[in-house]
Amino acid sequence: MNGLINAGGALVTSDRRFKKDIENIPNSLELVRKIQGTKYHFNQEAFPDRNFGGGLQYGFIAQELEQVIPEATVLNSDGYYAVNYTMLIPVLTEAIKEQDKTVTELRNELAELRSQLNDLKAGQQPGDLKGYRLDQNTPNPTGGNTVIAYALPAGTTGARITVYDLAGRTIQSWSLSDLEGQISINASTLSGGLYIYDLQVGGRQVLERKMSVLGK
Repeated sequence: MNGLINAGGALVTSDRRFKKDIENIPNSLELVRKIQGTKYHFNQEAFPDRNFGGGLQYGFIAQELEQVIPEATVLNSDGYYAVNYTMLIPVLTEAIKEQDKTVTELRNELAELRSQLNDLKAGQQPGDLKGYRLDQNTPNPTGGNTVIAYALPAGTTGARITVYDLAGRTIQSWSLSDLEGQISINASTLSGGLYIYDLQVGGRQVLERKMSVLGK
């Protein structure tokens, strides 16, 4: 006897002592993605001897489920399929846990991004960029003189601001001797379009922004 039926529902034998070769269910979420739930009515007219219940039903099509989890289907001696719905419960449980792990990771990433955004709104930089500042050039877009303000943490050496075109070619570069200040660019000498400028320290890019130059 593999199970018991009582007034409270069906009991399925599940004692650990009865089991061997126990493994976790891999890729459960991927399995669930391949399973198609359906709603349907039993064909009572074609199978009157089956005593099918009336009304709308929810479940799986055994032939479709067999392509994903064949162990959860049974081909009876009369040639018709049945589904072991109890076997699907652990798969669904592990799929929910997989999805919950992903949601938790995304929530943590979102919280970190919100924290960084709050830092930026407060004029700070996230993580090891705190103390560095590279402002948007003003005015922007520009067709004449434009100014880029910056700030560096105490003790910074080897800092410079460089302007590039979209092909990555260096247009202008300034070595920074002060911890806070600004540089001025005469954009009238540049062709119209989008440029990139960055703040580098010791050859490593720290911050980057875009500058739009009006065409002549």
